[in-house]
Amino acid sequence: MDLVILVSLLNAGTLSIAILGCLMFVSIPAYRGVCVLLSLVSVTSIANMFEDLQIFRELHLISPVFVLGYGPAFYFTVKRLIVGPVGHRILWHFLPMLLLLPFSAYVQQVIAIGTLWRVFYALLTLLLIIQFNQQLAARRSDVFDVSLSWLGWLIGVSTLFNALDLLRLNFQPDLPYEINMLCYAASSVIFFVVLLLLILILNSRRAGLETLAGSTNAEIFAFVDN
Repeated sequence: MDLVILVSLLNAGTLSIAILGCLMFVSIPAYRGVCVLLSLVSVTSIANMFEDLQIFRELHLISPVFVLGYGPAFYFTVKRLIVGPVGHRILWHFLPMLLLLPFSAYVQQVIAIGTLWRVFYALLTLLLIIQFNQQLAARRSDVFDVSLSWLGWLIGVSTLFNALDLLRLNFQPDLPYEINMLCYAASSVIFFVVLLLLILILNSRRAGLETLAGSTNAEIFAFVDN
């Protein structure tokens, strides 16, 4: 099978489970952040497929721009679970992604900014999870059922491989075609698996996770403005 077709099928699979996840979680208030994340994944998957299949050849490569949204989306997902509604000001964290859309032709610069932005928010989100788990251990007996340590691992793994894939994209002109596409395919498989695990675990732990908001002191989680 041609690697371009394989990657396109993986993107189509990612798009499908992202849409399915949105349909599963859209009626759950605690999972509103998850739906924002899955919507962003859907948009990115569509952009990837258009670019890989060269459907709109006159357009610039815009998919790297959406990487700037993944960090805030993961952060919003976790904070929405922990403290409940976080207000509309969280949308300001997505502003850099929108501002860079007109500059998508500067691929290397967008990749560099996107990588730093993603890593920054990954660290911020991991700190949020660590603080939450520390409070949770002192307040609830069902720590294992509602702990977000698993989500921290998923965020860490996805951030690492996303950063490596952005590095690949930055050096794409210098890489042999086969190696470039194999790395792209591997990254797509890993992201698909991470997304599938996220949806499955959120669904299986739904009963416990829906009770998280308000179970800890929300004031310590306000180090980034809502």
